[in-house]
Amino acid sequence: MQYFPVFIDLDNKPVVVVGGGEVATRKVSLLLRTQAQIHVIAPTLSPELAQLHDQTRIQWQRLSLCQNNDASWLPSGTSMVFMATNDTDLNRYWAKQLGNSSALINVVDDPSWCDFITPAIVDRGKLQVAISTAGAAPVLAGQLRAQIEQSLPSSSAQLMEFVASQRTSIQQQLSAGERRLFWQRFFAANGRGYSAATQQTFTELLASASFKQAKAQLYLWDIAQDPHSLPLWMLEKLVNVDIVVGANDLPEQLEVYIRRDAERQLVVDVQCLRELYHQNMSIICFADTTKINEIALDFSSAVVVKGGTPALPCDHPNMPKTLHR
Repeated sequence: MQYFPVFIDLDNKPVVVVGGGEVATRKVSLLLRTQAQIHVIAPTLSPELAQLHDQTRIQWQRLSLCQNNDASWLPSGTSMVFMATNDTDLNRYWAKQLGNSSALINVVDDPSWCDFITPAIVDRGKLQVAISTAGAAPVLAGQLRAQIEQSLPSSSAQLMEFVASQRTSIQQQLSAGERRLFWQRFFAANGRGYSAATQQTFTELLASASFKQAKAQLYLWDIAQDPHSLPLWMLEKLVNVDIVVGANDLPEQLEVYIRRDAERQLVVDVQCLRELYHQNMSIICFADTTKINEIALDFSSAVVVKGGTPALPCDHPNMPKTLHR
C-alpha cells in the first residue's frame, strides 16, 4: 500500500493553493466543503475565485511566485499546500523547498512529487467514501465513485446527523456488544437514507430490545482457497463476526476486514464450536478441506463460503457433498 488512507481535520487550519487558474479553482471548490482557512497565492484570479474573494470566502495574496522568492508567503501553521500553477518546474521547485516544513505538499497531476494525493470522493455529510488508484487509473476511481453515489441516497447525510444525535443516549443505555447489535439491526431495518419512518424505526427497535436476541451464525472457509476470491457479500459478515477460529496467520486480504476486537481461537475444535454456536455467536472458521467437511456434517445450518460463488447452507440441495479445492 503506497498511500495510507486517512481523513484530516482542517477545521480553522490554513491551507494554501498556489495558482489562480482552472486547476486551482477546482482545488478551492473541493476545499470549500471543509472549514479550512483557504489562502490563494497568484498574480490573478479566475472569475470564480475572484467572486469567492469578494465574498471573503478565501484569502488572496497577489503574488507571482517564482524561484527567487523566499518562503515568507506561506502562512504560519499551514497544514497543506497545493501547487496548482501551469509551470511544472516551479511546482516541483517549491515542493522540494517546502519539504522540511510541517505542511503536506500536493503537486497537482504530478504524484511523484506529492506527500499526498486527493482521491475520488463520495460526500454524504458525516459519511464520506474516498477511492484511490494511487494515480494509476483515475477514470476507474471515477466510475467506482459513480456506482457508490447511486447506492447512497442524498438523505444519507441527514441519516448520519440523526445517528450522531443519538449516539450518546445509546452509549448510556447499552453495553458495547448491545450497541453493535442495535446499530446493525437499525441500519438493516431503516436502510441507508433518512425518511419519515426513521425516528419510529429507531424508537421501536430500542423499546423492543429484540436486537439483543442475536442469531448464531457459522461460516466455513477452506484455507486452500485464494483469499482474493472471497465473495463481496462475505466482507460485511467478516466485519461483524464475534469469533475467528483457526488460521493463526491470516492473509492480509482477509485480516483487514475482520473486526479488530473479534475474539481469536487458534484451535479448531468441533465441541468448542458447538458451545459458541449455542451462545448465539457469529463465527468464522478457517480450516483445511478435511476439517471443513467434518464441521459441515455436524452443523447443517453452517455456510460453506465458496470463492466467488453465492453462499449455500450445508443442507441446501445444491450444496455438493464434497468440497473441492
